[in-house]
Amino acid sequence: VTVRAADRTEREVTTAALADLGDGDNNHLLCLDTPDTPVSVSFPAGVLTDPNDDLNPATRVAVRPAG
Repeated sequence: VTVRAADRTEREVTTAALADLGDGDNNHLLCLDTPDTPVSVSFPAGVLTDPNDDLNPATRVAVRPAG
């Protein structure tokens, strides 16, 4: 996860935990141990599966601000 600090610097952090929500789709909860704001999330291919047991592709997405 790329996070941005109050001084606008960015850095990469590893999630403190990754949880499957158990809701039958491919949504997961990323738990971060930082007060910094997440700006993007990336994940390597082949780690998670979707409801059809297909492996995930390599993925990178921007995080939109709330509101």
